[in-house]
Amino acid sequence: MTRDELLKLYTEGKRDFSHADLRGADLSNLNLPSANLSYADLRGADLLCANLPYANLSYANLSGADLYNAGLSNAGLRGANLSFADLSDAKLLFANLSEADLRGADLSGANLRYTANLSNANLSGAKYEHIVIKHVRVFSSFYRYQVWAIIADDDSEWIRMGCFFRKREEWENDFWNNDREFKNDNSENSNMRLAAFNFACKWIDERKHTIEKTK
Repeated sequence: MTRDELLKLYTEGKRDFSHADLRGADLSNLNLPSANLSYADLRGADLLCANLPYANLSYANLSGADLYNAGLSNAGLRGANLSFADLSDAKLLFANLSEADLRGADLSGANLRYTANLSNANLSGAKYEHIVIKHVRVFSSFYRYQVWAIIADDDSEWIRMGCFFRKREEWENDFWNNDREFKNDNSENSNMRLAAFNFACKWIDERKHTIEKTK
């Protein structure tokens, strides 16, 4: 399917493009809110600056796609193949990326704030901010925000809590960095935040220990 064919059908009211073959298609700057592109083949497609809020892209093949600055807020990307896709500066607020394949994807500058679900997503080799992820575990049940425990390809240790992304030692030197929202006051919220951090640190330690044992 070509860009013109897709746009014509969308303008006529069609929203279901599941299983569509859009390999290598130029879909840049298209505005397709709520389109159903589940299981579509979008390998190598150019979706630069495309606007796809509330789109269903579950299990779509987007390997190597250009999604730079794409609007994917609230998009359903469960199980999508986004390996080696360019998602830099993409808007992924409240997006569902559970079980997504993000190996080698470029997530630098991507807005993942309030990302609804990254459970079981594969982020190995993905570029995030200024690091390349080697191992990562995403926890979402400890307190109100997701927690990422990360071992980078240079073996440095990083933890993302909510919108704060810092080295482990930076957290340890200044954990109570958000006094407005999480005061060090022994409240349930502050204790849950600290417990989440400690659990992330424990995962990093155990993961490194396992890696060391298998060498």
